[in-house]
Amino acid sequence: QIAGGRVGIVAAFPPPKHALVLGLKLTVVLLIPLVVVSLIVGGKAILPAVMGFLAVAVMPYCTRKQAVGFMLGLVVTGVLATMAARTWWAVLVVMAACVAAGLASRVSAGVFGMAPIVASILALDPPKNSPLVVGLVMLAVGTYVGVILHVMKFHIPAQPAPWDVAIRHAVVQSLACGLTTAVALFYDWPKAYWLVMTMAIVLRPYRSDSLVHSRQRIIGTMAGAVIAIVLSPVPRSVQLLFAAVCLVLMFAYIVLKNYVLQVAFMTPMIVFLVSTGTVTDTLHFDGLRLLYTASACVVGGLLAMGLARRDQVSA
Repeated sequence: QIAGGRVGIVAAFPPPKHALVLGLKLTVVLLIPLVVVSLIVGGKAILPAVMGFLAVAVMPYCTRKQAVGFMLGLVVTGVLATMAARTWWAVLVVMAACVAAGLASRVSAGVFGMAPIVASILALDPPKNSPLVVGLVMLAVGTYVGVILHVMKFHIPAQPAPWDVAIRHAVVQSLACGLTTAVALFYDWPKAYWLVMTMAIVLRPYRSDSLVHSRQRIIGTMAGAVIAIVLSPVPRSVQLLFAAVCLVLMFAYIVLKNYVLQVAFMTPMIVFLVSTGTVTDTLHFDGLRLLYTASACVVGGLLAMGLARRDQVSA
Protein backbone atom coordinates (compact mmCIF):
# COMPACT_ATOMS: atom_id res chain seq x y z
CA GLN A 1 0.00 0.00 0.00
CA ILE A 2 1.12 3.54 -0.67
CA ALA A 3 0.10 6.45 1.52
CA GLY A 4 1.67 9.86 1.95
CA GLY A 5 4.50 8.83 -0.37
CA ARG A 6 5.59 6.02 1.96
CA VAL A 7 5.31 2.38 1.09
CA GLY A 8 3.75 0.18 3.78
CA ILE A 9 5.50 -3.04 2.82
CA VAL A 10 5.01 -4.80 6.15
CA ALA A 11 1.36 -3.74 6.46
CA ALA A 12 0.53 -5.20 3.04
CA PHE A 13 1.96 -8.65 3.83
CA PRO A 14 0.63 -11.28 3.69
CA PRO A 15 -1.80 -10.63 0.83
CA PRO A 16 -5.55 -11.20 1.35
CA LYS A 17 -6.75 -14.78 0.86
CA HIS A 18 -8.62 -14.04 -2.37
CA ALA A 19 -5.49 -12.55 -3.97
CA LEU A 20 -3.36 -15.43 -2.74
CA VAL A 21 -5.77 -18.01 -4.20
CA LEU A 22 -5.87 -16.17 -7.52
CA GLY A 23 -2.08 -15.93 -7.50
CA LEU A 24 -1.87 -19.69 -7.02
CA LYS A 25 -4.30 -20.28 -9.89
CA LEU A 26 -2.31 -18.00 -12.18
CA THR A 27 0.89 -19.83 -11.23
CA VAL A 28 -0.67 -23.17 -12.17
CA VAL A 29 -1.93 -21.68 -15.45
CA LEU A 30 1.61 -20.47 -16.16
CA LEU A 31 3.28 -23.77 -15.33
CA ILE A 32 1.03 -25.87 -17.59
CA PRO A 33 2.40 -24.56 -20.94
CA LEU A 34 5.96 -24.50 -19.57
CA VAL A 35 5.74 -28.18 -18.60
CA VAL A 36 4.14 -29.10 -21.94
CA VAL A 37 6.78 -27.21 -23.91
CA SER A 38 9.63 -28.78 -21.93
CA LEU A 39 8.20 -32.25 -22.63
CA ILE A 40 7.60 -31.68 -26.35
CA VAL A 41 10.42 -29.35 -27.39
CA GLY A 42 12.84 -29.69 -24.48
CA GLY A 43 13.90 -27.63 -21.50
CA LYS A 44 15.82 -25.18 -23.67
CA ALA A 45 12.51 -23.85 -25.04
CA ILE A 46 11.37 -22.64 -21.62
CA LEU A 47 12.58 -19.09 -22.31
CA PRO A 48 10.60 -18.70 -25.58
CA ALA A 49 7.59 -20.16 -23.73
CA VAL A 50 7.91 -17.49 -21.04
CA MET A 51 8.17 -14.84 -23.77
CA GLY A 52 4.92 -16.14 -25.26
CA PHE A 53 3.28 -16.02 -21.87
CA LEU A 54 4.01 -12.28 -21.67
CA ALA A 55 0.99 -11.85 -23.93
CA VAL A 56 -0.98 -12.04 -20.67
CA ALA A 57 0.07 -8.42 -20.04
CA VAL A 58 -1.18 -7.28 -23.46
CA MET A 59 -4.43 -9.03 -24.31
CA PRO A 60 -6.71 -7.86 -21.46
CA TYR A 61 -6.67 -4.28 -22.78
CA CYS A 62 -7.62 -5.15 -26.35
CA THR A 63 -10.49 -6.20 -28.51
CA ARG A 64 -10.20 -9.74 -29.87
CA LYS A 65 -8.78 -8.55 -33.21
CA GLN A 66 -6.33 -6.22 -31.52
CA ALA A 67 -5.23 -9.01 -29.17
CA VAL A 68 -4.46 -11.28 -32.13
CA GLY A 69 -2.50 -8.50 -33.81
CA PHE A 70 -0.47 -7.69 -30.71
CA MET A 71 0.24 -11.37 -30.04
CA LEU A 72 1.53 -11.83 -33.60
CA GLY A 73 3.59 -8.67 -33.09
CA LEU A 74 5.22 -10.23 -30.02
CA VAL A 75 5.97 -13.39 -32.00
CA VAL A 76 7.58 -11.42 -34.85
CA THR A 77 9.57 -9.43 -32.28
CA GLY A 78 10.82 -12.66 -30.71
CA VAL A 79 11.85 -14.13 -34.06
CA LEU A 80 13.69 -11.00 -35.19
CA ALA A 81 15.41 -10.59 -31.81
CA THR A 82 16.63 -14.21 -31.93
CA MET A 83 17.92 -13.72 -35.48
CA ALA A 84 19.74 -10.54 -34.44
CA ALA A 85 21.01 -11.92 -31.11
CA ARG A 86 24.39 -10.63 -29.95
CA THR A 87 24.89 -8.59 -33.14
CA TRP A 88 24.51 -4.87 -33.78
CA TRP A 89 21.22 -5.61 -35.52
CA ALA A 90 19.87 -6.18 -32.01
CA VAL A 91 19.98 -2.42 -31.42
CA LEU A 92 17.62 -1.82 -34.35
CA VAL A 93 15.28 -4.62 -33.24
CA VAL A 94 15.03 -3.17 -29.72
CA MET A 95 14.47 0.34 -31.08
CA ALA A 96 11.78 -0.88 -33.48
CA ALA A 97 10.05 -2.72 -30.64
CA CYS A 98 10.10 0.48 -28.58
CA VAL A 99 8.61 2.50 -31.45
CA ALA A 100 5.84 -0.07 -31.89
CA ALA A 101 5.18 -0.12 -28.14
CA GLY A 102 5.06 3.67 -27.95
CA LEU A 103 2.67 4.07 -30.87
CA ALA A 104 0.48 1.25 -29.53
CA SER A 105 -0.20 3.45 -26.50
CA ARG A 106 -2.76 5.10 -28.77
CA VAL A 107 -4.82 1.93 -28.18
CA SER A 108 -4.07 1.89 -24.45
CA ALA A 109 -1.14 3.40 -22.54
CA GLY A 110 1.66 0.84 -22.27
CA VAL A 111 -0.44 -1.94 -23.85
CA PHE A 112 2.44 -3.24 -26.01
CA GLY A 113 5.14 -2.61 -23.43
CA MET A 114 6.16 -6.28 -23.46
CA ALA A 115 7.62 -5.94 -26.98
CA PRO A 116 10.84 -4.13 -25.89
CA ILE A 117 11.21 -6.63 -23.03
CA VAL A 118 10.95 -9.61 -25.41
CA ALA A 119 13.36 -7.91 -27.83
CA SER A 120 15.99 -7.13 -25.18
CA ILE A 121 15.88 -10.55 -23.50
CA LEU A 122 16.09 -12.64 -26.68
CA ALA A 123 18.62 -10.32 -28.35
CA LEU A 124 21.02 -10.03 -25.42
CA ASP A 125 20.59 -13.44 -23.79
CA PRO A 126 19.28 -15.61 -26.64
CA PRO A 127 17.79 -19.09 -26.16
CA LYS A 128 19.49 -22.13 -27.67
CA ASN A 129 16.72 -22.52 -30.22
CA SER A 130 16.33 -21.53 -33.86
CA PRO A 131 14.25 -18.43 -34.64
CA LEU A 132 11.59 -20.71 -36.14
CA VAL A 133 11.26 -22.73 -32.92
CA VAL A 134 11.16 -19.53 -30.88
CA GLY A 135 8.34 -18.19 -33.04
CA LEU A 136 6.31 -21.40 -32.96
CA VAL A 137 6.65 -21.79 -29.18
CA MET A 138 5.70 -18.16 -28.57
CA LEU A 139 2.72 -18.51 -30.90
CA ALA A 140 1.50 -21.70 -29.19
CA VAL A 141 1.84 -20.29 -25.66
CA GLY A 142 0.39 -16.92 -26.66
CA THR A 143 -2.63 -18.65 -28.17
CA TYR A 144 -3.03 -20.65 -24.96
CA VAL A 145 -2.95 -17.41 -22.95
CA GLY A 146 -5.54 -15.83 -25.24
CA VAL A 147 -7.92 -18.77 -24.86
CA ILE A 148 -7.57 -18.77 -21.07
CA LEU A 149 -8.22 -15.03 -20.83
CA HIS A 150 -11.23 -15.38 -23.13
CA VAL A 151 -12.69 -18.19 -21.01
CA MET A 152 -12.08 -16.18 -17.82
CA LYS A 153 -13.59 -13.10 -19.51
CA PHE A 154 -10.69 -11.12 -18.09
CA HIS A 155 -10.73 -7.59 -19.50
CA ILE A 156 -9.25 -4.28 -18.38
CA PRO A 157 -10.68 -1.01 -19.76
CA ALA A 158 -8.38 0.61 -22.30
CA GLN A 159 -6.73 3.93 -21.50
CA PRO A 160 -5.71 5.37 -24.88
CA ALA A 161 -3.01 8.02 -24.91
CA PRO A 162 -3.16 11.06 -27.25
CA TRP A 163 -1.04 10.88 -30.39
CA ASP A 164 1.46 13.47 -29.15
CA VAL A 165 2.04 11.46 -25.95
CA ALA A 166 2.29 8.17 -27.86
CA ILE A 167 4.77 9.57 -30.40
CA ARG A 168 6.99 11.19 -27.78
CA HIS A 169 6.99 8.00 -25.71
CA ALA A 170 7.99 6.01 -28.81
CA VAL A 171 10.90 8.35 -29.62
CA VAL A 172 12.24 8.72 -26.06
CA GLN A 173 11.99 5.03 -25.21
CA SER A 174 13.48 3.99 -28.54
CA LEU A 175 16.54 6.24 -28.16
CA ALA A 176 17.08 5.36 -24.48
CA CYS A 177 16.73 1.59 -24.90
CA GLY A 178 18.62 1.55 -28.20
CA LEU A 179 21.59 3.40 -26.72
CA THR A 180 21.54 1.16 -23.64
CA THR A 181 21.52 -1.95 -25.85
CA ALA A 182 24.45 -0.64 -27.88
CA VAL A 183 26.51 0.08 -24.75
CA ALA A 184 25.66 -3.34 -23.29
CA LEU A 185 26.74 -5.07 -26.50
CA PHE A 186 29.96 -3.05 -26.76
CA TYR A 187 31.06 -3.89 -23.21
CA ASP A 188 29.53 -7.40 -23.28
CA TRP A 189 27.90 -6.94 -19.88
CA PRO A 190 26.41 -10.09 -18.27
CA LYS A 191 22.61 -10.23 -17.96
CA ALA A 192 22.50 -6.81 -19.65
CA TYR A 193 18.89 -7.38 -20.68
CA TRP A 194 17.97 -6.58 -17.06
CA LEU A 195 19.21 -3.05 -17.70
CA VAL A 196 17.37 -2.59 -21.01
CA MET A 197 14.11 -4.16 -19.88
CA THR A 198 14.06 -2.06 -16.70
CA MET A 199 14.56 1.05 -18.83
CA ALA A 200 11.63 -0.02 -21.01
CA ILE A 201 9.46 -0.71 -17.94
CA VAL A 202 10.04 2.55 -16.08
CA LEU A 203 9.79 4.80 -19.15
CA ARG A 204 6.01 5.17 -19.25
CA PRO A 205 3.91 7.23 -21.69
CA TYR A 206 3.24 9.80 -18.95
CA ARG A 207 6.05 11.48 -17.05
CA SER A 208 4.40 11.22 -13.62
CA ASP A 209 3.96 7.46 -14.14
CA SER A 210 7.64 7.16 -15.05
CA LEU A 211 8.74 8.84 -11.83
CA VAL A 212 6.42 6.73 -9.68
CA HIS A 213 7.43 3.49 -11.42
CA SER A 214 11.14 4.33 -11.08
CA ARG A 215 10.83 4.99 -7.35
CA GLN A 216 8.69 1.93 -6.70
CA ARG A 217 10.93 -0.36 -8.76
CA ILE A 218 14.03 0.67 -6.82
CA ILE A 219 12.29 0.17 -3.46
CA GLY A 220 10.91 -3.21 -4.49
CA THR A 221 14.23 -4.39 -5.92
CA MET A 222 16.09 -3.37 -2.76
CA ALA A 223 13.59 -5.27 -0.61
CA GLY A 224 13.86 -8.33 -2.86
CA ALA A 225 17.66 -8.14 -2.86
CA VAL A 226 17.65 -8.27 0.95
CA ILE A 227 15.43 -11.38 0.84
CA ALA A 228 17.83 -13.06 -1.60
CA ILE A 229 20.80 -12.21 0.62
CA VAL A 230 19.15 -13.65 3.71
CA LEU A 231 18.25 -16.90 1.91
CA SER A 232 21.49 -17.26 -0.06
CA PRO A 233 23.00 -19.85 2.37
CA VAL A 234 20.00 -22.22 2.23
CA PRO A 235 20.16 -25.42 0.10
CA ARG A 236 19.39 -25.17 -3.63
CA SER A 237 16.16 -27.15 -3.26
CA VAL A 238 14.87 -24.64 -0.70
CA GLN A 239 15.80 -21.76 -2.98
CA LEU A 240 13.83 -23.24 -5.87
CA LEU A 241 10.85 -23.91 -3.59
CA PHE A 242 10.98 -20.32 -2.39
CA ALA A 243 11.16 -19.16 -6.02
CA ALA A 244 7.84 -20.94 -6.64
CA VAL A 245 6.34 -19.30 -3.55
CA CYS A 246 7.60 -15.92 -4.79
CA LEU A 247 5.85 -16.51 -8.11
CA VAL A 248 2.53 -17.03 -6.32
CA LEU A 249 3.07 -13.92 -4.18
CA MET A 250 4.12 -11.88 -7.22
CA PHE A 251 0.87 -12.73 -9.01
CA ALA A 252 -1.10 -11.97 -5.85
CA TYR A 253 0.38 -8.48 -5.66
CA ILE A 254 -0.16 -7.94 -9.39
CA VAL A 255 -3.85 -8.58 -8.69
CA LEU A 256 -3.71 -6.12 -5.80
CA LYS A 257 -1.83 -3.58 -7.98
CA ASN A 258 0.92 -3.27 -5.39
CA TYR A 259 3.92 -2.75 -7.64
CA VAL A 260 6.48 -2.50 -4.84
CA LEU A 261 5.72 -5.93 -3.40
CA GLN A 262 5.28 -7.39 -6.87
CA VAL A 263 8.88 -6.43 -7.62
CA ALA A 264 10.03 -7.39 -4.11
CA PHE A 265 9.05 -11.03 -4.68
CA MET A 266 9.95 -11.09 -8.36
CA THR A 267 13.57 -10.13 -7.58
CA PRO A 268 14.61 -13.10 -5.41
CA MET A 269 12.64 -15.46 -7.66
CA ILE A 270 14.67 -14.41 -10.72
CA VAL A 271 17.97 -14.33 -8.80
CA PHE A 272 17.45 -17.88 -7.51
CA LEU A 273 16.46 -19.15 -10.97
CA VAL A 274 19.50 -17.72 -12.79
CA SER A 275 22.09 -18.53 -10.14
CA THR A 276 23.66 -21.92 -9.48
CA GLY A 277 22.57 -21.80 -5.86
CA THR A 278 25.92 -21.04 -4.25
CA VAL A 279 26.20 -18.06 -1.93
CA THR A 280 28.81 -16.40 -4.15
CA ASP A 281 26.75 -16.82 -7.32
CA THR A 282 23.53 -15.69 -5.66
CA LEU A 283 25.14 -12.57 -4.23
CA HIS A 284 26.76 -11.82 -7.60
CA PHE A 285 23.47 -11.88 -9.52
CA ASP A 286 21.67 -10.13 -6.66
CA GLY A 287 24.11 -7.22 -6.76
CA LEU A 288 24.06 -7.15 -10.56
CA ARG A 289 20.27 -6.90 -10.69
CA LEU A 290 20.25 -4.17 -8.04
CA LEU A 291 22.92 -2.20 -9.92
CA TYR A 292 21.16 -2.48 -13.28
CA THR A 293 17.77 -1.62 -11.79
CA ALA A 294 19.04 1.42 -9.91
CA SER A 295 20.93 2.68 -12.98
CA ALA A 296 17.96 2.30 -15.32
CA CYS A 297 15.55 3.86 -12.83
CA VAL A 298 17.79 6.86 -12.23
CA VAL A 299 18.26 7.47 -15.96
CA GLY A 300 14.55 6.92 -16.63
CA GLY A 301 13.62 9.29 -13.81
CA LEU A 302 15.99 11.98 -15.09
CA LEU A 303 14.54 11.68 -18.59
CA ALA A 304 11.01 12.01 -17.20
CA MET A 305 11.97 15.06 -15.12
CA GLY A 306 13.68 16.64 -18.13
CA LEU A 307 10.56 16.19 -20.26
CA ALA A 308 8.40 17.62 -17.49
CA ARG A 309 10.59 20.73 -17.20
CA ARG A 310 10.54 21.21 -20.98
CA ASP A 311 6.76 21.03 -20.94
CA GLN A 312 6.61 23.67 -18.21
CA VAL A 313 8.91 25.99 -20.19
CA SER A 314 6.99 25.52 -23.45
CA ALA A 315 3.71 26.13 -21.62
